[in-house]
Amino acid sequence: MHTLGVRLLVVLLCGVQYSVHGMEMMENEYNRKLFEIIAYNVPYEYEAQRVLATVNTKYNKIVEDMYRQNKKRIKSVMQEKKIILAPWQLSWNKDCSRCTWINKPTNNNKHWELVLMGIESNDVLVKLYLMQEGSAPVFYKYPRSYFTKDGQAFCHLYAYRTEFSKIPYTNSVARNIVQSKYDFYGHVGDTVCVIGMEDHSAPLMYQMLNYPYCIRDFLRSTDVSIIDHPAYGCVKSYHIRGVTVSNCYKGFEKYSPGGGIDYSGCSVLPECFRNSMDDLFFKQQAEKNNQNSQKK
Repeated sequence: MHTLGVRLLVVLLCGVQYSVHGMEMMENEYNRKLFEIIAYNVPYEYEAQRVLATVNTKYNKIVEDMYRQNKKRIKSVMQEKKIILAPWQLSWNKDCSRCTWINKPTNNNKHWELVLMGIESNDVLVKLYLMQEGSAPVFYKYPRSYFTKDGQAFCHLYAYRTEFSKIPYTNSVARNIVQSKYDFYGHVGDTVCVIGMEDHSAPLMYQMLNYPYCIRDFLRSTDVSIIDHPAYGCVKSYHIRGVTVSNCYKGFEKYSPGGGIDYSGCSVLPECFRNSMDDLFFKQQAEKNNQNSQKK
């Protein structure tokens, strides 16, 4: 079935799955038939499966049973190995054939670790990657790894390494926030992350480590591009145009992941940058208030 057709059916299902009668929610025969059409036509439509699974627990179970056998195998191995994780720690790729998470340092192991687990050559494999000395997750209090669209596991790290620089070594280019990617064959590579602004007044992203909510807002930007940076070479630019500014973007939290990482950054956001963020925040709030007033 065509992707658009499947997604349209899922939208219809989500919109009409119940009819209200008094205080009771009654599932009708039409919706059951509609679900059957959808359920048997989304074997490779992973986004449709995800939407379908969020409708209710019954549909979620059917999606799990019909299309996520690999996920069940992986979870079974995790149980055998006594791997216990909170739901927020675990990320799955689009077809649920692989998962990833981050292990914190322990007394016996001083390194942060990225773990990749999944189906490879019909076996459940586990790959463990030690993050290089001097590296730690940007969001170290709640560390998490994810998957790229190409299926590589990645996390955002604060790294202190000279190989990022195209010019002679200085502290200013050795420190960076990077997107570090991995697959079952090893460490794919690191891409330096920078902030994009029209007037080039943005601080280096690592300098804002004491402002994790502000960094999070930029890493969620919808305007992301690969550009050639004079100091770092090929970098990933997260432009302010695509940023949705959160209410807590000015929140200050001292970055202290431990492990002897030498870090110093902004204790106060630069004025030009702060003004740009304030202007964008108030503009977005005004647009939101206007939309809410139109709905009333």
